Amino acid sequence: MGEKKDIFSLISFAGIGNIIPIISLPFLVKLYSAEQFGQVTLYTVFLIFFSNVLSLKYDQAILVSKNDDETISLFISSLSLIIFNSILILGLVLLSSMFFSFKVDNIFLIFIGVIFQSFVSTVFIFHNRNMNIKLMNLANALPLILYVLIALILPFVLPNMERPLVVIRFISLFISAVVLIFGVYSDFSNYSFCKEKLKQVLHDYVNYPKNILPSKLVNLISINSVDLFISIIFGNAILGIYSISRRVVSMPELVISRPLETYFRRKVFSNNIVSTKNLNTIFFKYLRNITILSLFVYLGLIFIVPEILPYIFAGREWEQIIPVITILSLGYTVSFVVVPFMSVFRILRVEKYEMIFQGFFFLAISLLFTCVIVFDLKFDHFLELANLQRTIVFGFCMVLVLKLILKRENVKF
Repeated sequence: MGEKKDIFSLISFAGIGNIIPIISLPFLVKLYSAEQFGQVTLYTVFLIFFSNVLSLKYDQAILVSKNDDETISLFISSLSLIIFNSILILGLVLLSSMFFSFKVDNIFLIFIGVIFQSFVSTVFIFHNRNMNIKLMNLANALPLILYVLIALILPFVLPNMERPLVVIRFISLFISAVVLIFGVYSDFSNYSFCKEKLKQVLHDYVNYPKNILPSKLVNLISINSVDLFISIIFGNAILGIYSISRRVVSMPELVISRPLETYFRRKVFSNNIVSTKNLNTIFFKYLRNITILSLFVYLGLIFIVPEILPYIFAGREWEQIIPVITILSLGYTVSFVVVPFMSVFRILRVEKYEMIFQGFFFLAISLLFTCVIVFDLKFDHFLELANLQRTIVFGFCMVLVLKLILKRENVKF
């Protein structure tokens, strides 16, 4: 009963955090243009990319730390790397702008935002390690809820702000970081800070950046390059329409698959040791249930969502959203099934398989971009190819996962 309760709690709060932005869309699309939604999508791309890379993925080592002291040391070390690297890159960019005379609009918002984004995501991992479901839910949902609330209020306070959604995204992360400090304060109260201790923990867990960072870097480039590509080729207004459409079709993944992946990853560990028996049992149990559920997800995206959206998105600027959602539905249904099990590569420490998947993902994205440029394809043709690419890539990922599970390769734990 405890397992069902924890999963329900994770999914419920993930649902609240992701459904609120969807429910608020009828109001937000009247307050902000597709161009402005495109701007905040680009800003988020930079936040996600740098917050994942600049920590060198030491934050992931928190999940397998041996004790509370190591957990806190990894937490501090990860954030210290983020802050140091953010300041370093910010300085290099500002210095370069003096010599090459290019604009650095929003550069401070980007790298200070990266620090806040990293803190929020690391707090989530910190509570995931301790399976504190309530605080995990808070870290997951709070930034999204604050973003919507501020977005609904700010136009009436500062109606002529430039790039308003970018500023709102920054403010929501800042407030979330401040609130979440209180959630970890008690854990740090008995911690004895020591520089040598931090160096030691970085040395002990150096395999995490060595093994995870290369594949994660390829993954981030593959995923985020799509938004950059759309912005450059089709413009920010089209990017805004695409990003909202993507949020709609990815709702099942965000609300169900990702919380389930978080729970699955922790459930297969016993005293920080992987139990292959638990892994096999839980994997097939979850796979069966989520595959059945995916049928309802796909039918809902194809038949129900298009009937609801005209009441939400009125006006010619937003009329492209429904066909975009229809085209992308299959690809995101496939990823809905696969996402909960993508951590199997890391659980079994078979980084080679993860790198194969990420390399295949990168090649597929590169081929997609090449086809669009060479054949001068329109946006609707780009979407059809993007849907095919996503379906094939995540199908390939599931093949790799099944191969690991079924063959039970000899892996050192």
